[in-house]
Amino acid sequence: MHNLQGIKELYDSVCLKDDMTAYQQLFLVMETPLIAFIKALVGATEVAEELYSDLFVKIWARRKTLPATQYPRNYIYTMARNLALDYLKKERPLHSIEFHEIDPLTVQDQAPTPEEQVISKEMIRKIESAINVLPARCRLIFKMVKEDGFKYKEVAALLGISVNTVEVQMSIALKKVAASVKFKTLAG
Repeated sequence: MHNLQGIKELYDSVCLKDDMTAYQQLFLVMETPLIAFIKALVGATEVAEELYSDLFVKIWARRKTLPATQYPRNYIYTMARNLALDYLKKERPLHSIEFHEIDPLTVQDQAPTPEEQVISKEMIRKIESAINVLPARCRLIFKMVKEDGFKYKEVAALLGISVNTVEVQMSIALKKVAASVKFKTLAG
């Protein structure tokens, strides 16, 4: 139940029915991508995990007053971003978030789609390697769009950048991944 409709159903059950089982399922469904997102902002896995736990404590505590929304995933990501930014303000009051400071993200293993099943394991490895060597900013934007399914506008809002910047970064990422895979395929 990782699709957007499934997340909405879980969110609605938590907010409207005080459904603890739905809350636990929502926690598990959102855990991996949200911890990776928070880690990209704060730079430390342990801090990201703590902030993720804090986020879900807030969700449960505020479940009666959370807004009814068509896009709860976006709302939860915004809450996570705000928690991460609050943490950074407390920890590094004189610094802003610099994308070159973000630790490299690991590519998550997910159940293969039909398209991925057609591609050989070797090609998947080459694509993952190409993604892992992208600059941190490109990699974060690429993963949010391609793996987490966010629209460019949503990524721009969550990261506080322009849609044009997202488009440029995606173009750079796609060109580098394609060139790397093509070159490695011909050379390998």
